[in-house]
Amino acid sequence: MNIDPATVVNIERARLRALVERDMVVAERLHAPDYQLVTPNGSTRKKNRLISATWNRSDSSTSYSSPSQKSPSDRLES
Repeated sequence: MNIDPATVVNIERARLRALVERDMVVAERLHAPDYQLVTPNGSTRKKNRLISATWNRSDSSTSYSSPSQKSPSDRLES
């Protein structure tokens, strides 16, 4: 199976954008039923827990105080 790398990048950007913008309909669609996030420290989070945590987070839980630091949605455009 040949998949165009640009397609993969576009899907990943849409997936991340859905999480950043809390678009749960798109996030649900773009995460496989058995999706599991593995963090750099080795902890894991299953799809339902990831989406639930994204939905329930407060807007103040993530701050971008440095003017040089891009927010996640800004980084998606890079």
